[in-house]
Amino acid sequence: MKRLEDAKYLLEESDDVQQLAQFEQPVELSRYHIYCFEALESLAVIHHTNKESSVAIPLHERAIQGRLHLVGYDADAIIWARNLGYSLEHQQLYKKAFEHYKMWIHTAEQIPELVPLGKMLKRCQDECLRDWRNAYSRGRTLHLPPETNDMSVLYRAISNHSSLICGPLKWFRAWAMGFMIMTIAYLMFSC
Repeated sequence: MKRLEDAKYLLEESDDVQQLAQFEQPVELSRYHIYCFEALESLAVIHHTNKESSVAIPLHERAIQGRLHLVGYDADAIIWARNLGYSLEHQQLYKKAFEHYKMWIHTAEQIPELVPLGKMLKRCQDECLRDWRNAYSRGRTLHLPPETNDMSVLYRAISNHSSLICGPLKWFRAWAMGFMIMTIAYLMFSC
């Protein structure tokens, strides 16, 4: 436990992961540095499990940064990235989580042995998108999920706007609205 606390202190105090190799502390960072990052990730998971995602997020980020610096992209880095995504989602940072998954999926697809883990991240991203849509429909987030930004949303927004379809020329305005939607759809999908 003392080693974990020492590691946590050093990892949180250093501004740059590359500086960590220069430390000569009782934690013997030069020999145990990868274990320190693993301990930091474990600590982040504990905070996440205790519903303290706001505390877990910076710990996940630091652990991932350190692992990438010391080991590079491997299966554990992907698992840690998934854990960070979960913590971001629990903080309702859906847009950030979605982009995070997107970046890591792209990275995993570039390394043959990580392709199966990339598929796992894709499932996580799909769950994130589903949760994001639910949160948006309930008014818990202001950011519009990317796949719901389609013509049906535009049509609902226009049809719900009373000034566009009220008045003596209701049928003409409805026709004009339909024409406008079709024109916008044509322009969006022809590019």
